Amino acid sequence: MRFGLHTGQQECSLEDLVAVWRLAEEVGFDSIFTSDHFYPIPREDGSATCYEPVATLTALALETTRVRIGCLVWAVGFRSPGVVAKAVATIDVFNQGRVELGLGTCAMEAEYTAFGYGFPSARTRLDQLEEACVVVPGRLLLAGSANVLTVPTISESPASCRGVRTGASTSRPGSARANPRNAVDTWRCRAGVAPSFPASRAWIASGRLAGPAR
Repeated sequence: MRFGLHTGQQECSLEDLVAVWRLAEEVGFDSIFTSDHFYPIPREDGSATCYEPVATLTALALETTRVRIGCLVWAVGFRSPGVVAKAVATIDVFNQGRVELGLGTCAMEAEYTAFGYGFPSARTRLDQLEEACVVVPGRLLLAGSANVLTVPTISESPASCRGVRTGASTSRPGSARANPRNAVDTWRCRAGVAPSFPASRAWIASGRLAGPAR
């Protein structure tokens, strides 16, 4: 059994955040995760500190030496898949290959509107997530090996170090589609997994559905 710690990055000083990361690594946690939020939860406004996600994960990469790290989860509506892949590959180089990749839809409308994004429907955000589950891992593979996925040409350097494990998350049960193009290792559903959903059964059978996120 492995244990991970989700710290987020809100309503605290940077010094306190770094102290928690270092303590978690010292006492034996296997992984540490941050979040992709611009506003603190549950406030959903700018009334309290919330550090920018890419910068925070970069700090986590540089302040630790052993634990695997990641963001749970990168919101597909905030950045293009190529930008996410570029950031993750760069951070993976910074910490010698300890990055886990998490992708999700994000449901906080206040963040979308405050930072200049339109807030699409749940269906559209799930479509964006499915696309990201193909394109982001594909770009990471392109950076490190042969061309295994046809995507628009952009710079694929730096290459991730050891192959970044990928997970996806959604709050809607049964939304994990059994699409063989998805290069996702695990799928988590915050609201729980209903075996009656055909897609859920297919993902369980494939061994790629991890069940409710905790």
